[in-house]
Amino acid sequence: MDSPPIRFHGYNYNPEYFFLSNFYVLKEPIIYNNIKFYSTEHLYQYMKFTHCDNDNYVYYRQCIADAKTPYFTKQLGNQRLIKYNSIYIDRCNKIIEWSKQQNIICNPDWENVKIEVMGFILLLKFRDPTLRDYLIGTGDREIIEHTQTDPYWGSGFDDKGHNYLGKLLMGLRKTFIDHPESY
Repeated sequence: MDSPPIRFHGYNYNPEYFFLSNFYVLKEPIIYNNIKFYSTEHLYQYMKFTHCDNDNYVYYRQCIADAKTPYFTKQLGNQRLIKYNSIYIDRCNKIIEWSKQQNIICNPDWENVKIEVMGFILLLKFRDPTLRDYLIGTGDREIIEHTQTDPYWGSGFDDKGHNYLGKLLMGLRKTFIDHPESY
């Protein structure tokens, strides 16, 4: 009998597999370009703006890297205003508004490179031997990011999404299993 797929999303959905999520806060940060990233979401959103090195882009990338939570970094990376009230959210919204005034835009080629970028980021995340062992421990089960709102990276509202995040995780797991000496 086939094992059921692993479905993950937020911590409350399936806590055992939350480590698969881009919102999982890492115990040991990923260090990229001498900057610490405490979730893969932080680094992914940061990478959207690496195509330009003027001071405004450098500042905006740092704001993304420094965001308090993966949720806030996602909003900064998508340049979407947050609709709740708090001092920190007001600060994030001001940064987003500033970025638009400065004409800071996502890498124009992002749609063509984002899967490759995510694969690279996941490889960095799973260099952590504990997380790598957890991923290998999922065996041969299908991995699905179960999200109602994202049919690209996840399953989408109708379970017919592309599930690219799950596919990347399964590919990485296979690489770790097939070539354990490389990691």
